[in-house]
Amino acid sequence: MSKYKISLCICVWGNSHLLERSLHTYANQDFPMEDFEIIFIDDKSPDDVWKTLKPYEDKLNMKYIRLDHDHGMRGCTVGFNTAFRHAESDIFAETTGETMFHQDTIRRLYEPHENDDRLFVAMKTYNLIPKIQMDINQYDWKQDIMNISKHPEWEDPWVQANLKHKRFDTHQTCSIRAEVFWEITNGNGFLLAGDYGSEDPIYSGIRDKANVKNLTYNDRLLIHQWHPPFQYFQSKGMAPMLNKFAHTNSNYLNDKSGYIDEHGTAKIWDKMEQPDGTVLYPNGCPLKLSENEINGWKAWDSIVVSTGNKWIKKYI
Repeated sequence: MSKYKISLCICVWGNSHLLERSLHTYANQDFPMEDFEIIFIDDKSPDDVWKTLKPYEDKLNMKYIRLDHDHGMRGCTVGFNTAFRHAESDIFAETTGETMFHQDTIRRLYEPHENDDRLFVAMKTYNLIPKIQMDINQYDWKQDIMNISKHPEWEDPWVQANLKHKRFDTHQTCSIRAEVFWEITNGNGFLLAGDYGSEDPIYSGIRDKANVKNLTYNDRLLIHQWHPPFQYFQSKGMAPMLNKFAHTNSNYLNDKSGYIDEHGTAKIWDKMEQPDGTVLYPNGCPLKLSENEINGWKAWDSIVVSTGNKWIKKYI
């Protein structure tokens, strides 16, 4: 018999200052605390993840696992697979450390599975812009995360972008039955894409072929905090084997599924097809970031520092 009803799995890399807020929302759910666990995977983060988690050690049913590897930010695929194998429930849920929950989020991730064994439940997010992130503590988000919507720039198109998606295919915050997940991934878990986002369309296609239905909540979006830009870390070699579009140009994690080409996901998504049908980079664009681009991402990272992320200073 399963120990918990649902396991929430979270991969953390470099965003503990944001996870601090999210933790408060995880600890204040209307779902019985004894019925869910949270598994935190520290993806060899440069900041002190455990220091952030420790105050909640007695408030949450928590597991903490730190991975040791040399691949930089890997898109959480290995991290989530690790978390799932340590889960003690029949339902896997996922989120990112910078995502803040409504009080009923765990319950809403769990309840649809009681009546449907073959379901993928997705929850959309509002994406905070840096200005809102810098001002976030001016609003009483602990009482209700939607108090952040009182910010004068809340209607920014980037904040509101996910509203237009009726079906939300990303696994940013989602849930699925454990037996269904292992079945449709042939017991292997997520593809070892190695980069952020590339596994989403592949995972979506696998679910569709396996007749897994999609349920997207459109009435209550979560809050996705602004977090460190990826491209700058990529330019510093902290996410190796990546092109300028943050996709892998090598199957460096050696995924055997057949979905990941030897040239990585760059070949799948970045073929750079022209209007006349020609392809400039048939194996994916190998271009590195220019000095101007690197300086541009540095400027964004200075905003991240101002929102409370101190470890990043040594890289900028």
